[in-house]
Amino acid sequence: MSAAHALKSVIEKKDSSSHAQIVDCIEYVSHALNVVVSGGYKQLVTKTPALFGALYRSTNKQNSLNGIAEHIIAKFSKRLLPLLRDFKPDAIVSTHAFAGEMMAELKKMYNLDIPLISIITDFAPHMMYLHPNITKYVVSSEKMQDELCNLGVDKDRIMVLGIPIKDEFYEETDKKAELESMGLNADLPTLLIMAGSFGVTDILKLYAEINTSETDFQIIVITGKNQKLYNAFSIFLGQNTPDEMTDFKKSINELKLKYKLGSKMAKSPKKTVLIYYTNEVNKYMHISDMIVTKPGGLTVSESLASGLPLAIFKAFPGQEEDNSQFLISNNAAVKIDKNNCRQIVDGLLNDKDKLSEMKENCKRVSKYRSAESLYNELCQILK
Repeated sequence: MSAAHALKSVIEKKDSSSHAQIVDCIEYVSHALNVVVSGGYKQLVTKTPALFGALYRSTNKQNSLNGIAEHIIAKFSKRLLPLLRDFKPDAIVSTHAFAGEMMAELKKMYNLDIPLISIITDFAPHMMYLHPNITKYVVSSEKMQDELCNLGVDKDRIMVLGIPIKDEFYEETDKKAELESMGLNADLPTLLIMAGSFGVTDILKLYAEINTSETDFQIIVITGKNQKLYNAFSIFLGQNTPDEMTDFKKSINELKLKYKLGSKMAKSPKKTVLIYYTNEVNKYMHISDMIVTKPGGLTVSESLASGLPLAIFKAFPGQEEDNSQFLISNNAAVKIDKNNCRQIVDGLLNDKDKLSEMKENCKRVSKYRSAESLYNELCQILK
């Protein structure tokens, strides 16, 4: 959805007469299917990540599982016909493998002559994206282009443009002014933790371990719309909490996580700014020196555009693992866990040359203004 909104924004800015509509096509064809797909994905990656990884790898080659998925997709794709009849699109852009597959099946069944562009919103391809009726693929790197070619896609159907993100991630920020406005020290390194996708226990242990570092730095934690995690951090940081959180506070204390802060943390905790949901992720990325995050495709793209080295924590088997390997192979990221995070964060924040090299590598592998580049290519395709 983030990639779709970034592209829509550019289209409407470049051409006020155009109209782009964003549709969650799985929800559009069937709420029940969306519950199964989205809910099933969340359950698999959080409860049984190894099983999800096995399914991800097995569906990345020809077998009976692919045939079952294709049959289900073909069955539901006909329900998108009213959308096409009503909106009459000149072009269709897909940012999800199932969306691209459904539209490609419609083109095949009804011989539709509509350009269909599929954006692969990760840093490695998967066979679920592939269909002969997809006009063009948008990928994030030259390596992905080669990998798609090895899967049988003609090179002239592949555009190496990057994953569309908001323009704000390419624009500079007054780092000193922003840090000071948040009560932070502009002369200290800043660690950004994008914590919304983590479990409460895991991220608090990681945060506690990082806080035992003797290196002087400050922390920004963004929990996103994860209310449970935000509440846990509020308690953990000793902030005022509402009465209804008393039971939750008790459960956190029962986990006995606070002891992990150690005597150093108790005497001199790292200055920490806690943020719930925000539309200004770009600002926080630009004022930080390093980010701790899971390697989702959009977060990775935004970090790269911001020149922000990544410390990857708990990558799920599958897309996130592929993204992680891409970043590490380009020396734009390191892997951490709750046992080694202090040493690795210490090492990087104290090695300015290494951190500077990683920042340059982030910029090198990022694709500049990918949404605008895709808009220009769409114009050419429509001509």
